[in-house]
Amino acid sequence: GAGLNITSSAASAVFTSKGATFSNDYSLLLDGTGDYFDTNYSANDVFNGNFSVSVWVRPTDGRAGNQMLWGGGSSTDYIYLAIDSSGRLVMFHVSNGDPAIVTSPAVFADGAQSAWTHVVLSVVGGGGSDTTYQFYVNGSAVTTSRLLAVSSENHALFDSGSINLYVGGRNNSGNLVSPVTGHIDEFSLHDETLSSDAVAAIYNDGVAINLTEASGDYDTPQRLSLYYRFENNANDEGSVGSNGSLAADALYSTAITPP
Repeated sequence: GAGLNITSSAASAVFTSKGATFSNDYSLLLDGTGDYFDTNYSANDVFNGNFSVSVWVRPTDGRAGNQMLWGGGSSTDYIYLAIDSSGRLVMFHVSNGDPAIVTSPAVFADGAQSAWTHVVLSVVGGGGSDTTYQFYVNGSAVTTSRLLAVSSENHALFDSGSINLYVGGRNNSGNLVSPVTGHIDEFSLHDETLSSDAVAAIYNDGVAINLTEASGDYDTPQRLSLYYRFENNANDEGSVGSNGSLAADALYSTAITPP
């Protein structure tokens, strides 16, 4: 489909983190008709332990139906995070055939979103207990409900083979499912369970920070596995170094975080 060509009146911004300046001039723009971003990385060696995912999102319609912010995997091992038709965050996690479904209260309103929303999923797996999950929205923890449970043993066996993680949709064994319509920015995958203080520091009152450097209570940049800033390129600034790729007619847009 054609790009939405949505722009922001704030087309450029420069933020400072621990004395280092970096530009925030672009975001990822998806039109919901086949667009997505391929990380070219399966993330098996992150999803089988403790991990967190952070992403900024501004949907064209906050209750348009199932829109998968990120995800991927095979029929027996997959994980994805979606916005459902009620505006809730919904995560499906299946590891070695063992499933869990995690939901939040309504986060997104019906219709176009005028503001960006910062979403974090923080996960504790292993240690002899069932996997636990916590959603954060705009820097604060929200009620997180879990149906079913992934055991500690099965969590550690997560292996989706060579199925890459997608941003802006779910990679279902090589097929795109439920892509997003709207903007995504500052996607990061962390090889740790981010604390509530670290999440608040990343949110930073709505102003994106440079996650490759420590900033306040965000003090573990060395645990940053994937980091896509979508600054008119597909570069990975995390430790994995897996540069991604745009698919279909996904675009970089000058609608940025914050708008």
